[in-house]
Order: sequence, then structure tokens, then C-alpha cells
Amino acid sequence: MKGIPTTENSNRLLARLRRVRQLAFTASSNSDAGWNAKGEGVVAIDETSPEQIVFRETGHWIAPNGKRFRFHNVYRWTRLSEEVVRLEHLRMGVTRPVLLFDLTPSGEACWVSVTGHQCKQDCYTAELWVEESGVQLEWIVEGPERRDVIGYVYE
Repeated sequence: MKGIPTTENSNRLLARLRRVRQLAFTASSNSDAGWNAKGEGVVAIDETSPEQIVFRETGHWIAPNGKRFRFHNVYRWTRLSEEVVRLEHLRMGVTRPVLLFDLTPSGEACWVSVTGHQCKQDCYTAELWVEESGVQLEWIVEGPERRDVIGYVYE
């Protein structure tokens, strides 16, 4: 896939996110405390305003032992400026969002988290690539006993 230059501002990133309808992910860990799985699902889009998009993700993931699990996530993407897009998890509802991070352009077709999201001893960061067919988002979870990588492909 060919990346879109980051001269494409946050409005264009949100336009690409609005076209997303499905996802696939792979999670891999270097420790027993981590998570190894593959999953896929669908994304329903709620456009709450021209500046915001809500992803309602549902699907399943499969553990290395073959056991299948369902998942449901709700994420809110908000355009804060030409150069900043915020990602929040709405697991506690729209009035109590959990800030994951703000993303800003970094190089050709790439957005990176400005700071990490701290959850107990683990720090979550991300890189996002805007592509012709969608968006790739790679989460990196680092802590004293783990380093996990979760790669999402949104199309």
C-alpha cells in the first residue's frame, strides 16, 4: 500500500477513518504476562461532529490454543488541530473517556503518539500509517515484564 504524505492534514486523516468498515489485528508478546492472538471484526461509524468519529468495533479473536473470544470496543477520534488527532477509549461511556494519546505527524504518511498512556506499570504508545485502502495502527505496550505489539489494519 502506498502511504499518503503527512502534508495531508488531520481533516484528511479523519476522512480516511470515516471510510473504515472492518478491522484485523495481530497481537504478539515476548512474555507470559502478555497477549498473543489474531482477530477480526467490523467497525460501525458514528459521526458525532465534523471533528469527531466514534468507532464501535465488534468481532472475535483467537488465542494460540484455538479458543475463540468475542470483543467489543468503542473508540473516539477527535481532530484537535491541523496537526493533532486524539484517540480515546469510551469503555466507561462518552462522558468518561479514557485518554489514550494524541497523535501528530512524523515523517511520510506516519502519525505518532505525542506521549504514552500509562496504565499501572505499562506504557502504551502508537504509530499510525495512512494508506490508500485504510489505516494501520500499531500499539506498543512496554512494562517491567512485557513488551507487546498489537498491529491493527483498518479498511
